[in-house]
Amino acid sequence: MKFFSDDKKIEVLIIVIFLICMLFVKTGQNWAHSINHDYPISFRANDNFFNSMFPEEIKESGSYHYLPKYAAAGYEDVVAYVPPFLYHLSAMFSFLSSVETYNCTHLIAMLLFSMGCVLFYFIIKKTNKELALLSLPFMIGIFGFPFEIAYQWGLWMFMSGFFFLIGVIWSLTKMGEKYGFILLGIFLAGTSIAHFSELMFAIGFIIFYYLFLFVTGKKITKLEIKNLLLGFLIFLVLSSYYILIAYFTYLKVQTLVFENMNFPIFAPNYGVNFGNFGINQFLIFFGVILFIGTIFYKKDMESVLPKIKMTSLPLIFSLFMLLVGFTNYVGFNRAFQTRIAWPVYLSVLMALTIYFAIGFLKKWRYPLVVSISFILILVFSQTYMGMVGPGGIITKGVWDGFVWLGENTETDSNVMHFYSPTVTQDLS
Repeated sequence: MKFFSDDKKIEVLIIVIFLICMLFVKTGQNWAHSINHDYPISFRANDNFFNSMFPEEIKESGSYHYLPKYAAAGYEDVVAYVPPFLYHLSAMFSFLSSVETYNCTHLIAMLLFSMGCVLFYFIIKKTNKELALLSLPFMIGIFGFPFEIAYQWGLWMFMSGFFFLIGVIWSLTKMGEKYGFILLGIFLAGTSIAHFSELMFAIGFIIFYYLFLFVTGKKITKLEIKNLLLGFLIFLVLSSYYILIAYFTYLKVQTLVFENMNFPIFAPNYGVNFGNFGINQFLIFFGVILFIGTIFYKKDMESVLPKIKMTSLPLIFSLFMLLVGFTNYVGFNRAFQTRIAWPVYLSVLMALTIYFAIGFLKKWRYPLVVSISFILILVFSQTYMGMVGPGGIITKGVWDGFVWLGENTETDSNVMHFYSPTVTQDLS
C-alpha cells in the first residue's frame, strides 16, 4: 500500500489523467488529434461561426470597438456589445501561434473549461480531499449528448464565463485573508467580459451564500465584509466601460421571457434534463438529502459524514446551481445553458453519496476513494470513445468556396449563400 501513502503524487496523477480525458479524448477526438486545420472542423451550429467571427475581425482591424459590417446589416460604427474576453484572447493566441482563429477560440474555451473543473476540485478539497477525488470523474460529464452541446455547438462564451464563475467561488474561500478582495474583484470583472449570465449567477450566489451563513448562525467577520465591499469596488472599476456598453446594448436584447419553457430555444431537441444523468441522478437526489441532513441533523450526521459541514461552500454552491437550472419554469431562458455544466456543479453531490456509502471504512477508505476515482475516469474516457468525431456542417469544399468569394468579390458586394440541408436550427 506504499502507493497510497504519497498523497501529492496520487493527486497530481489523477488530475493529469482527468486533463488527458478532457483535452486529448474529448477535444482531440473531435479534432482528429490536430490543433490546426485548413477549415473549421467540428462546427455543428451557428454559434461556432458567431464566436469565430469576432476574433477574426480583431485580427483584421486591430480592435473590437465596432462590429464588422457583415454582422451589423452593413451598418458602420455599430458598437461591439458582445462580451469581448474570449475574442481578444483568441486573436492574440492566433497572432502568436499562427493558428487560425476558428481553431484558437474552440481550444481556448476548452482549456478554460478544463481549468475551471480543476479549480472546482481544489475548492472541494478545502472541504474534504476524499470528496474532491470522488467529484473529479463526474466533471467529465459523459452522461449523454445533450451535455456535449457546449463543445459541439459553439457555446464558447458560456464556457469562458464558467471559468470565471468558478474563480469567483474560489475567491470566496479567501475572504478571511487580508488581500482576498483582489481575487474577488478580478474574477467578478472577468465574468462581466466573458459571459453576462455567469456574472448574475456569481452575484446571486454571493448574496445567497452569506444569507445562508447568517440564517444558520455562522459568524461573518468584519474582514469578510470589508473584502466583499472592496472586491465589488474593484469589479466596478475594472468592468465599468463594458458594463455601460452592455447595459445599453446587450442587456436590451437579452430579455427575460416570463413563461414556462420546457426546452431551450438554441437546441429544441437536445435540452439537458435530469433523465440524461441516467442512474447517476439517484446519486444527486441522495446527495441533496444528505446535505440537507447536515443542516437539520448536524450532530447525527457527523458520524456518517466526517468533516462535512453544513456551511461547506462547494455543497451550498452545488445546491444553488441545481436550483438555477430549474429557473426555466419561471422564465429565465439561460437555465438550459446552465444545465450543460450540471455535471461539474453537481459532481460534489454525486460524490457525497459515494462518500457516505463507504464512510464506515475508516482505514481503507482513502485507498478505496483513489481506486474509485481512477476507475471512473477511465470508464468515462472509454465511454466517450467514438461518441463524437470530426465533421460538422462545413466541408473543405464549402470553406474553399467561401475563401474564393472573399478573395474575388468586392468588399461591399451582395452575395447570396444557400444554406446546406444539414442546417437544422431555427436560429441559423
